[in-house]
Amino acid sequence: MIDDMLDVVGALEDSEINLFEVALRLALLDCPDEDHEAQADLFEEMLENLVQEPLETVREQVNALALVFGSRYGFEGNRDDYDHPDNGNMIKVLKSRRGLPVTLAILYLSAARRMGWEADGLNIPGHFLIRIGPEHMAFVQDPFNKGAIISEGELVSLIEKATGEEANMAHVQPLNNRAILIRLLNNLSVRAEQADDMKRVLVLHERMTLIAPAFTALWWERARIEQSLGLIRSARSSLCAMLETTRDQELCDKIKSALDGLTRQLN
Repeated sequence: MIDDMLDVVGALEDSEINLFEVALRLALLDCPDEDHEAQADLFEEMLENLVQEPLETVREQVNALALVFGSRYGFEGNRDDYDHPDNGNMIKVLKSRRGLPVTLAILYLSAARRMGWEADGLNIPGHFLIRIGPEHMAFVQDPFNKGAIISEGELVSLIEKATGEEANMAHVQPLNNRAILIRLLNNLSVRAEQADDMKRVLVLHERMTLIAPAFTALWWERARIEQSLGLIRSARSSLCAMLETTRDQELCDKIKSALDGLTRQLN
């Protein structure tokens, strides 16, 4: 069962999560008839290409990722139809070689980690980048732009453009694997909500809470969606699950107040 698979992911230590494998399985939920094995084979083929490149320095590692994924196989951001849901589906991205920053980043990160390199996803406002190599000698790379290296000045400009404020390097924080997967699913959820497809939004939030059951805010959002769909008992269950994730008294009081309101709706 697919929920069983997500339950397993939810129980794993973050370091045990295979980003590419989970992203591929999530994509399969939405297109079960697609040949996902062929796309997995394509990923392995690209890894074989990567091994054949000079890889002695971090710079050579970064160049190899850009050469294989960006130039040789043509993966880049879908600028022509950025908001299309297929850009967040790993199977579709592997077929079209176009995607969102986060889906393309998952490819780069997964390949780099398979090679044994240090690699992180960076939570940049309005964008998603990766960092390859030890922090003191790392390169920042943009999979959306065919793996282009991002200089410190360009990084500052990106942050200032997105925030309208002076750049703060606190904005450049690595995300763990769960947070990257949640960002992927949230990209799809935002687009579904813009299309007023709340049933689809709920499905995506159900997946999020299975993958990251300890992420408190996800349960609140799931309850909001369930309530909007008239699923009051489900919303109460989500809020009860949320209570298990926090010891913040103010937040607990807020949750209990919301539970009381939902109980009144049932009565």
